[in-house]
Amino acid sequence: MFRRGFRPLRPFRRGLGSNAPQNVQRANALMAEGKYLDAADLFEEMARFNESRFGSAPFMHLRDGEALSLAGQLEQGLDRFKLGLSQLAEAGKWQPLQNIGQRFISELRKAGHNQEAQEIVDYLKQVQSTMPQGSLETIPHRAVLPAKCPGCGAPVRPDEVKWLNNVTAECGYCGNTIRAET
Repeated sequence: MFRRGFRPLRPFRRGLGSNAPQNVQRANALMAEGKYLDAADLFEEMARFNESRFGSAPFMHLRDGEALSLAGQLEQGLDRFKLGLSQLAEAGKWQPLQNIGQRFISELRKAGHNQEAQEIVDYLKQVQSTMPQGSLETIPHRAVLPAKCPGCGAPVRPDEVKWLNNVTAECGYCGNTIRAET
């Protein structure tokens, strides 16, 4: 019998397809149904689990923050959202941090939450002062991706995913490989 070398467990890796964790699928379905507090509970649970095992869970915190904000718990939602942004910064994921932050600012302003939007603007300025020079680059969109991840149902935004090549991206929530639509 051959023994494989030690391979650390990873939270939601590519290739899981429809076997992506059921809680991620359930939480995203709850978001789609407008059951934001229930979704926030699941995202928080998954974030705590991932942090205990892997040290961080930025996308779960970001989604938790969005869910809480949509549920009317704006202050708590902003705290969770900023936690997700800070974990992206700690990981050096500057482009997703910037793109996700700008999208959330836009959503807050559309909802009339200008003071809260300014809070995120100020936070991003603070984080940008710590970024290495040349961290942000304009990345052309390579192809048209589906609106939702086929593995977990999370929203897919071309400027927030990790592109693997010109027609394939990786879901930030479950690690599923997402192919461009034809």
